[in-house]
Amino acid sequence: MQPIVVASLKNISQDTECIATIHGSGISCMKRSSLLKTYAIKGLQRFDTLCFTSEDMQKDFIRILQTSSDLPASVDLDEWKNKMRVIPPGVDIEMFRPLASEESRSSLLKGVLQSTKGNSQMGPYLIGEEHYWETDVLEIFRLSTVDTTLHPLVLYDGRYLWTKGIQLIVMAIPLVLQKLPNARFVFTGFGPTQTYAETLISYLHHGREELFLESIQHPDLWDSLIDIASVKYLQSFLDWMQDPLFREKYFYTAKNEIKKDVYFTGYLDQPVLSKLIRSMALTVFPFIVPESFGQVAIESFSSGILPLMTNCGAFAEIDTIYREALRPLFPHIYTKPLPLDEELVFSINKGIVDTLKALQELSEIERKELRDLLHTVTESVFSWESMIQQYLTVLQKQKH
Repeated sequence: MQPIVVASLKNISQDTECIATIHGSGISCMKRSSLLKTYAIKGLQRFDTLCFTSEDMQKDFIRILQTSSDLPASVDLDEWKNKMRVIPPGVDIEMFRPLASEESRSSLLKGVLQSTKGNSQMGPYLIGEEHYWETDVLEIFRLSTVDTTLHPLVLYDGRYLWTKGIQLIVMAIPLVLQKLPNARFVFTGFGPTQTYAETLISYLHHGREELFLESIQHPDLWDSLIDIASVKYLQSFLDWMQDPLFREKYFYTAKNEIKKDVYFTGYLDQPVLSKLIRSMALTVFPFIVPESFGQVAIESFSSGILPLMTNCGAFAEIDTIYREALRPLFPHIYTKPLPLDEELVFSINKGIVDTLKALQELSEIERKELRDLLHTVTESVFSWESMIQQYLTVLQKQKH
């Protein structure tokens, strides 16, 4: 509704330059409601520049225009394309920074614990969903005792939603532990799928094989909003479960062991989260629905930590930028993005194992060079300063 409100203001002169930034949530609303689409298009006609957070979002918006049978006659598609720009949001590069020479991963984890002591919950409450925002200080205490020199930490941070694929990470954990038994997995965030993910871990820990398999094949029984079609991404995994030897080894690896290898910290605000991220060895974001930007991946890169992410939406665009920067110095370190197919659980496993092994083979000097390079690329492309400069460039072009 914002474009129509701005367009209707009487005190905006015709020579005022108007820029609209269109996010993925706005495009989703246009897809769901023809009325909101009508309002948005009518309002956006008043704007001189339409900015999108990624090329994928811009293409999505163009598809909406191309496939709409009820567009106003005044909408010229070529004219609209000419006023479109891609300007990604920025991240706080001072907050999300690499591990400093005087810091250690273990000291950072203890700092996370100190920041959360005395807090049973951090962040604002959601009506009827208060537990989504709780911080589990006992879990953070347990995490703070990990020897990071022996146990590489793999992090997922963000919303606990089935679209983010955290259930796929859970399924991959026993496979990773077969190759790297010292690996540890951290889940940080908030949302309705946390209970689902924690229950899957519990089933694995207690050897409840049938309950585990039923839960991953029928996730809609846990949450009616979960699209049952998303099961297609674990079809190969389910096929392998028919092999007695594979199944036995998988559940044997997890039984009575997996709970000590997994941590659910709950919600952390950004200053605390930034410490946690740079204490990690790797982050994982197996999103199965395209992101409009991919903020979590950029925060990881800015912190000097490689993210393992799916090859879709804005993630694919981000991957290209960093891969080009890494190729000259680290040609083999950056695992290819995860393809969205029925092999996704196995791809997550392979990506985690291969990347952790490659990182372990680097010298300490090389690790620092890698962290600094990732941060430098972020600063040049995805900082708040670079974002503002791109908006200023748009305004300067309009004036001329």
